[in-house]
Amino acid sequence: MKRKMKIDVEAIWDAVEMPKPLRTHCKTVKKSCDKVVKALEARGIYPDKEIVNYGALLHDVGRVIDGGVRQGFEGYKILLELGVPEEVALCARNHVGSGIPKEEAVVKGLPEEDFIPETLEQKIVAYGDNLVAFDKITSYAEFRAGFVEKFGEVSTQVAMSDLLHSEMADFITCDEMLNAEQASEIPVHQLMDNVGKGLAEILDKRFGVEGKKIVIYCGPGNNGGDGYSAALYLKEKGANIEVLSFGEPHSPESKEFKSLSLEKKTNIAVVLSSKDLENIKADIIIDCLLGTGSEGSVKDPIKSAISKINNSKAVIVSVDLPSGIGTKVHVKPDLTVAIHKIKRKMVGFGKVGDTIVLNIGL
Repeated sequence: MKRKMKIDVEAIWDAVEMPKPLRTHCKTVKKSCDKVVKALEARGIYPDKEIVNYGALLHDVGRVIDGGVRQGFEGYKILLELGVPEEVALCARNHVGSGIPKEEAVVKGLPEEDFIPETLEQKIVAYGDNLVAFDKITSYAEFRAGFVEKFGEVSTQVAMSDLLHSEMADFITCDEMLNAEQASEIPVHQLMDNVGKGLAEILDKRFGVEGKKIVIYCGPGNNGGDGYSAALYLKEKGANIEVLSFGEPHSPESKEFKSLSLEKKTNIAVVLSSKDLENIKADIIIDCLLGTGSEGSVKDPIKSAISKINNSKAVIVSVDLPSGIGTKVHVKPDLTVAIHKIKRKMVGFGKVGDTIVLNIGL
């Protein structure tokens, strides 16, 4: 049973001597967040509205100490000292600038930590705040134009804001993704090739794949086909590749990429039971087990594979979305590379780690 919160917001505002205009701003952010929540609920996503409401009303208390980039961190400390639950205080900590990666946090005089919204509720507060100019609710286009003018089109701030917008307002369903693929008239083979190439480039840039042991878990669907495609490009970049095959590919395109991988002498092991998963070691694990079309509970041997993946010390990367997300058994990645757009199942249904959206030409 969900516990009920009772936070005296006015008393906290009075305690920190928050100015009236700032109180008005926080009330407007709450209204903005209400609109975001309503839109999410219309698509079957149900946040904890109590956390969102209190988070919105208290997100800017740190401004009484610092009007700049430290305000979220200062607000977090104030709220904890005043006995506010941490899940609400974290909305203040992680809302600034749509999120601040730890590399930039150090430069800005913050502790060497990520200040990035993680939970659905934190993301709603950060996004709702983005859509408010003083005491007026604006559009994302207006907000973005101001950020571009301030930081430049190619900047971490704009990239983080675009990602947050994708998660909160521009995500798509499985059917919408299929419609986008069909409308593009780009052959499935080419799209799968684009995924493999793009994924290899992302991982090489982020982790440096040369000499790394990379294990790719490939299911029988097109998500598995993306994995076979990625194996080719990662091998070209000098990675030591092992593919675990969970059933024969269903589509001609996935079969072709598996055949190409075999021609390149890629080590492909067939997984028939959980016993075939013993002693699998890797620097990086790529999860290509279940794609957007997967429904229902996860069964063995994929269920056992997900458990092995989550217990691994390797960096875990999911392709398109974490396998099994939305069920009790799902991959909990460090990074998700979403294809074309973020998928609905990634919004508030489980851990997705950092997210990168891969453009494949749709």
